[in-house]
This record gives sequence, structure tokens and C-alpha cells, in this order.
Amino acid sequence: MSGEHLMSQPHGSRSRADRRRVDGDHGVAVLITALALVPLMLVAAFGIDVAGWYSRATELQRAADAAALAGTVWMPEMGKATVAANQSLQKHGFVDGQNGIEVTYSRGSTPNSLRVEITDGSANTYLSDIINRHQRITRMAEAEYNIPIPLGSPLNYFGGDRSKASGTPAPSPIPPPNYADWQPNNAPCTVRSNGQASGSIQGQWVQFWIWYIFTTSTSNPSSTICTWNTGSTGGIDPNRDPKFWAVIEGPGTVSTQGDAYSPRCYISPNCSSVENQSYDDEDADRGYWYVVKAPSNLTGSIDIRVFDASNNPGGTQTTLAGDSSINASNQDFETEFRVFEQTNALDFTARQPLESGSTAAALATEGNCRWKLNADDPSFRGVWKSLCTISGVSANDIYLVNVRTNGSNGSGINGYALEACANGSCTTSPQPALYAYGSMAMYNNITAGEAATFYLAEVGPQYAGKTLVMELWDAGDAEGDATIYPMRPSTTAPKPVVGVPISDCSYTSSPHPNAPQYSSAGGGTGNTYNTPRPSDTSGTCGIRSTIGGARQFNATWLRIRINVPSDYTCQVGLNPETTANSCWWGIRYDFSSTATDVTTWQARIEGNPVHLTQ
Repeated sequence: MSGEHLMSQPHGSRSRADRRRVDGDHGVAVLITALALVPLMLVAAFGIDVAGWYSRATELQRAADAAALAGTVWMPEMGKATVAANQSLQKHGFVDGQNGIEVTYSRGSTPNSLRVEITDGSANTYLSDIINRHQRITRMAEAEYNIPIPLGSPLNYFGGDRSKASGTPAPSPIPPPNYADWQPNNAPCTVRSNGQASGSIQGQWVQFWIWYIFTTSTSNPSSTICTWNTGSTGGIDPNRDPKFWAVIEGPGTVSTQGDAYSPRCYISPNCSSVENQSYDDEDADRGYWYVVKAPSNLTGSIDIRVFDASNNPGGTQTTLAGDSSINASNQDFETEFRVFEQTNALDFTARQPLESGSTAAALATEGNCRWKLNADDPSFRGVWKSLCTISGVSANDIYLVNVRTNGSNGSGINGYALEACANGSCTTSPQPALYAYGSMAMYNNITAGEAATFYLAEVGPQYAGKTLVMELWDAGDAEGDATIYPMRPSTTAPKPVVGVPISDCSYTSSPHPNAPQYSSAGGGTGNTYNTPRPSDTSGTCGIRSTIGGARQFNATWLRIRINVPSDYTCQVGLNPETTANSCWWGIRYDFSSTATDVTTWQARIEGNPVHLTQ
């Protein structure tokens, strides 16, 4: 019966003991699952927060990058750089000292770099604050600004003037004139300064003796008589005879005359339409620009002066800045000089004009801060004139001088010189710096067999390991042979006197933008090299620009690439004329014959002006 009883139990039924065992297993599983869920939830929470931290770190990095880029353009002025970086961070919602944000600023690895470090000391912990209540996230960025490098002049003048000679006048005594030397009453007193076989007064002090003779004779009425004599100067001051003039050409000149940007024409003087595709027709920035910068220890006034400001064809390259006509039938063009104050140290476009009058009379008045001068203006011919006297100058103030030619016709070359003199003196320290900005046109003045070194650019130590690019338009024209040598500054001697190793230099050349349109008409006759070429000379880098009178880069851009050594050091702001270890690089011209060559020069550091380094 017992067996029958057992067999008669419903299928699938369990005894009470079996049920207890099954229920116990369920409890264990629930307990194990519950215990496992805790770490699983913590891992999941931590994973969610890690993703959030990565997102927050990305926000911090972007903010630090933007702040470093915004601030570095003001370096090495740390105060202004910090203000600009702070403004950038605030735009991104980060304020130092608020909501756990900490910001620190420091100078970067170069003088023009800024380092920004931003920390969020209480990054959000959405689910994992049980195990990590405070999470600190820090990100850092460093940015560098390659500012436009000063060009052409390490001192307070640009271009030469032999009238700035050393020594004092020491003429021998001049006896009173004989009656035979009498001239008619009111006869002009003139002295030829050039073109004489003997007795030239170039580079010499001249002393005039004026005699006024009274007589009652009817045959010899009262007369004014003048005689003259010269004395030794003690030699031309080499600092005021740098072998070049600043220059700008008329709008009707052909650009193959050496000015790349001012002429409208390329083949035909006084062309009816624009032929020069490099013509700078942007009104706001047209022409050539010069920077006058007050040093940190200068206050008071600055007088900006110009020598031989108007175009005076027929002068010589030493007395009247080399002015010359290209097309005698139409050589009349207007040259405009204008002075601005730069109101933002690193924004070239932030500038305020300083002229005090705009009438025709004012625009030809000394000291007006703006001139518009027609060709051969006698009052500006061969003399220094004050363009603008600026009072209330403070340390590190920046002023800009713009020189441009106006109109559509008028061909010729207008040479001039500039100087900036502080507090009534052009020599007493401190003096402002005066240098070209962006590009410069020069009229080289070199005699046969002479070598001359021209200052090109101030390359600071922050550019160690980078590439310096020297760009010369229509360079090195001569009748014989000419070679161009890039020159580095020396750590032991003044001036740029160290040749560049041939392993660190190469060059290319590009045709004028008008080529090949006008190639059949004589344009773009220089050589073009699309791939880098090694030095033409051995030992140190040199490029032969003229060979037996054949001009290698006529109507061509010559681009010389120089590898700045990684261990390069120098000190910005030193006077290279007297002090070693300056940062001024140069170009030495060796000519076998006389050269009177207009060229346009530029220099730049290769790479983005503003960029992140870390």
C-alpha cells in the first residue's frame, strides 16, 4: 500500500523538506546577486564619472589653449598678457577663485610665450562620490607668438646722409677779396657741390665768407661778394653713411626698377591700366611702414625727421638721396608722409593719425605730422625737415610712419632718409628705435670693388632652431660680378660679421607674378629655381647675383632660407654698431663694379605667427 500511495502522488509534487531546500537556494541567489550589485553599481558609477571627468578635462584644455593663445600676443608684457588670458577664460566660463577653479600664469620657454594652467578642484562626481568626494583635474597650455621682426635699422635712423659727418669745420683763413673778384650787385652766390675735377665739397664742411663792399664810385656800385673754402671733416661718420637710402617709386614706374609694391606698371611706364600684379592698392595699408618705438627708459618728446622728402630728379646718390626719373616725359608724382600712434602694441591696425591740419598749406608745413609733396619741392630738397614732433611720450610707446605715392602716373625713384630724435638730441641716450615693418625698399649706394653689409632683421633668441627666410626682389644688379652673403651676429664682435655655414642655407627664386604674361616683352628674365639650391660659394653661404654683368635674379624674388642654430643666443635691443652679441642679422654685398641698385627686402620666421607649443 505504501508503494501504491507513493505512486499515487501528483506528478511534480515536492515534499516539505524539498521545498525548504529550494527556498533556501533562492535566498542565497538573491543575497549573492544583491551583494554583487553593489560593486557593479560602483564600477558603473565610476565609469560614468570617469567619462564626465574626461569631458571636463577637454573643456579645461580648450579653455587653457584659448587663453594661452589670447595672452601670448602681449608677451613679454606679462601684465597685459594675463589680462587678455583672463578675459578669454571668462568667456569660457572659468573665473579664478570661483567654483573651485584655480588659474596660474607663468612665462613660457621663450620670451614671447605664455603658459596657462587651469585646475578644477571640485569636478562633478555624479555617482561615485561615496568613494571619491573631491576630484582635481588640471590642464596646461603654452603658446608662442612670432612677432614681425624689425627690419633694416638697429638705430634711430633709416638710410644715410653724408651731411651727418664727424669732425668740425677747420678751413684755412680766407683773405679779403680783391676788387677784381667783385660781382655785380645782388649776383647769386653759388658753389657747385659735384661734377668738378677738383674742389668737390662732398663729405666736407664748407665755410662761406660774405663781403659787402661800399663805394661811391659810379662804375663800381655797392656789391656783395662771397668766397668759400672747405675743411677736413675728420672722415665721414660711418654710422650716417650706411650705403643705402630708403626709397619709394612713383605709381607710373615699372616694378622691374626694384620696388615690388608701389608701381602700377610692369613693362610700360605710366601704363594705362595696372600691369604689376604685386601693386599694393589697399588704401589703408598701402606704401612702406616704419616703426618708431620708445625704449623703457625714455619719456618726453620725439621728433621724427625726413631728409630730402620730395622727389628731386637730377640729384646724386650721396647728396640728394639718389632721386631719379624713369620717364622724363612724366616724372611728377606725389609722395605722402603720415604719422600715427599705435594704440595697441601688438595690433598694427589699431592706430590713430596725429596730423594737425589737412589744408593744402598744412600738408606741406614742417611739423604737421602729414605731408603731401609734389616732385622737386624746393623747400624740401636736400635738407632735413621735421615731419612730426610728439610730446608726452611714455616708455614703450609706438608710433608709425607711412610713406606712399599717390595717383596713377608719374615715374621715378624718390629716395629719402628718416630719423627719430629724443628730447631735442639725435645722439644723447636714450634714443627711440626706428625700423621698417613688413618690407622695405632700398637704394644701394656702393662704389666699385666695395663690400657693404646691410642690416636686415633682428632675430631674437626665441627663434633658435627655426628657419629665417630672407626675401629679396630684383636683388644684386651690377655691371660686373656681385655676390650676396647672409651674415650672422657675433658673440665677440660688433655687427653681423659671421658667415652662415653652407649646410644651413639654401635658396630658391620665383618669377614675377606677371610672368609669363610679359615674358616675351622682357619681363622675368632672371633665373627661377623651384627646388632648393645649395650655396654658390664654398665655406660660407653665398649667392652670386650677377656674373659678368648677367643679372641672375632680374625681376625675380630671391628667397634665402637659413636654419637658425638650436643653440643660438643673443640679446635683443643691443646696439650692434658698438656691442657684441646683438640679435641683428645682415646681408653683405660684394660688388666688383659700382652698384646703384633699388631692391625690396623682406624677412620672416617660417611658421604660424601664433601657435601652441605645449
